[in-house]
Amino acid sequence: MDLSRRSVLTGTAGVAMGSLAGCLGDIAGSSGGDDDGYAILFALAEFTNAVGGDEFQVENPVPVGAMGHGWEPSADLQPKVADSDLFVYLDSPEFAWAQDFVANVEDGDHDVRTVDALEGIDLLQWDHEYDDGHDHGTEDDHDHDDDGALDDHALSHACGHMEGDEREPLSATAAEGDAPAFSQTHQPYAVTLESETGYVTFEGEPGTYAFFTNLQDALAPVDGHAVHDEHGVESCDGIAAYHVVETETGSVTLEVSGGAGTSVTLLAEGVSGHDDHGSEDEHDHGGEDEHDQESEEEHNHESEDDGHDHEGEEEHNHESEDDGHDHDHGEHDPHAWIDPVHAQTMVDTITEALVDVDPDNESYYRDNAEEYKAELQELHEEFEEVVANADHDVAVLAGHDSYQYIGARYGIEFKTPVGVSPDEEPSTDEIVDLIDVIDAEEIDYVLKGTFEDDNLARTLVADSHAEEIAELTTLTSTTQEWNDEGWGYVDQMQEVNLPALRKALGAEE
Repeated sequence: MDLSRRSVLTGTAGVAMGSLAGCLGDIAGSSGGDDDGYAILFALAEFTNAVGGDEFQVENPVPVGAMGHGWEPSADLQPKVADSDLFVYLDSPEFAWAQDFVANVEDGDHDVRTVDALEGIDLLQWDHEYDDGHDHGTEDDHDHDDDGALDDHALSHACGHMEGDEREPLSATAAEGDAPAFSQTHQPYAVTLESETGYVTFEGEPGTYAFFTNLQDALAPVDGHAVHDEHGVESCDGIAAYHVVETETGSVTLEVSGGAGTSVTLLAEGVSGHDDHGSEDEHDHGGEDEHDQESEEEHNHESEDDGHDHEGEEEHNHESEDDGHDHDHGEHDPHAWIDPVHAQTMVDTITEALVDVDPDNESYYRDNAEEYKAELQELHEEFEEVVANADHDVAVLAGHDSYQYIGARYGIEFKTPVGVSPDEEPSTDEIVDLIDVIDAEEIDYVLKGTFEDDNLARTLVADSHAEEIAELTTLTSTTQEWNDEGWGYVDQMQEVNLPALRKALGAEE
């Protein structure tokens, strides 16, 4: 039978999971038939359905267009998982809801077979350090002096936005409780006042932010912890004052003054080096070489076969109550599925689980697995060809740090100031450093994630040698357009990621 990706997965099932963090839509990666299990993201569903073929199909509960990170399932999903035959997941805090599901179903009287797709893979540690080859000092002096003042790099970058960027209109309200919200950093706002004073509210992630204005005494934070106030910034005509504020909630209400009819320019920027935002765990700029991913001490792995800090394969049998929970990969990057070689290991792991669940079809599953692994091997060779034809090995990624397995496998150095969270805000210093890299390497394309906004990418293109943006996908989900085209894992790699890398690395044919 024909086991191409387009024949194995023909569209998606018309299944709705209700309101999921504001996302409604078709379920991605479903076969449309009687599903026998679930896989927690698009790539894992692809691997499982390729092996299962006509005999066994799983459903990906994440809707089309939704990103796997931060997604939370509806209340009715766990009972469905418990009553199914197979649950393919990643034993990583990045997908904590799936870990909770596994713990709950294994504590109960359920026959569902759970399989950690990370089993057998030598995982990389999280590596959020951005190293451009320059000494930026320690974390504590990266963006601010000891008293909280911003350094020249941060002020210079903010000045560029304040003096050169178009303002977004924002009308302050007289009542604090009715204050309009804004959330974009790197974007100046023209705040208009209807009375002597007014209020606006910044909504972001918990952390530390700097708020710049073009007028003296025009701004006062109402909440949050004030770290530093600066009045009279001589280095920039566009900035008259700024306030550095820590917030545990991500929300900061600001009082704006100046009189009725006044327009005040307001800019918000993320600042690293304070507590939760840009902490040492997230942006370690202290000079340690965390890029040495070959070190056994860093990875704490003894061999390629033991990537999970457990006693051995014989103790990892999925039938015990401890299965999947004695090797939480909290310090490791789970994005191994993006690497076509690791993807083959995942296919092997999933195949063994399918054989365990349905031994009568063992030969069928193993044949399917070998055929699909051959496709993945060809994909691996295409990546090697791109790198072999590249003009340079440095790529700038304006998105969260998900591609280090591709980087480690093929020798690509991804430069990104953003850590694991898609909502994490880079500091102004980190953005300036990236611009320096783009200019020094004469990089023409800046990469961004398909499911992430393009604000940072547009900033980098506008302020650097780069001319265009190219998109990469983490294969956690799919778009409606790709779904309509019938694009599977291999198709997305060939139609999206490989062309983007050719552009970013100067390897276009």
